[in-house]
Amino acid sequence: GAVADRYGRKLMLVLGLALSIPTALLAAYAPNAEVTLKWPNDVMVNGRKIAGVLIEVLDQDTLLIGIGINVNIAEFPNELKDIAVSIEIETGLLFDLDEVEAAVRSRLFELVQTEWHVLRTKWQERSVTNGLQYEIEPAGVRGVAVGVTDDGLLKVQTDNGLIETMAASSVPFRNSNS
Repeated sequence: GAVADRYGRKLMLVLGLALSIPTALLAAYAPNAEVTLKWPNDVMVNGRKIAGVLIEVLDQDTLLIGIGINVNIAEFPNELKDIAVSIEIETGLLFDLDEVEAAVRSRLFELVQTEWHVLRTKWQERSVTNGLQYEIEPAGVRGVAVGVTDDGLLKVQTDNGLIETMAASSVPFRNSNS
């Protein structure tokens, strides 16, 4: 439903912020690590994915949420080394998974009580999405990301200069930069 889809988009941004906080562990152990967010669901460290969120709208009132964080992974297969990273790789340390989960849960509960415009601003401060090329499939519309709407939709300036919006949950697309 439209209500669940709208809140699902907002929740994806909130979860991205929540996931970026446990990676603050990196600040203590890897101070040069740069934690950023890429629409719609990626948490990046130094340009490689460390965490992600998937949200599926099951019905008008139900969202299914999946969260993944690369924590204690010492090495990725060759095909992933340039695009994925873990907290262990960045710090050289192993972390207690229960403590990482508790940190995510705590931060999430804190964030859901925060006003939406504050969350959106925080997300945009960490976002590396603007300027990325996107292609909306199957329509074949291409353009450059220029921001996120108040409802969490991606704003894309198309090759013909128009601003289009898209929801990750409703429009299949491919990020041309990934």
